[in-house]
Amino acid sequence: MEEKDSIKELIANIQTAMGLSKCRKCGCIKESLKIMKSELLSTGKDDFLALINELKTSIEKMEPIEYT
Repeated sequence: MEEKDSIKELIANIQTAMGLSKCRKCGCIKESLKIMKSELLSTGKDDFLALINELKTSIEKMEPIEYT
């Protein structure tokens, strides 16, 4: 699988998770999204812009944490 396909698949998986109410309330997912965004930003590579944007959007969709 090519890197771009992997990124597209990861974006699709994140979008699926954000479509689920339980995932938007999960502290583990929020922390994972924040860490992924931070790590990808630190690379300075433009290849990850679509994924970084999806991570930012997903973090904004998070609801008050009910469990971790």
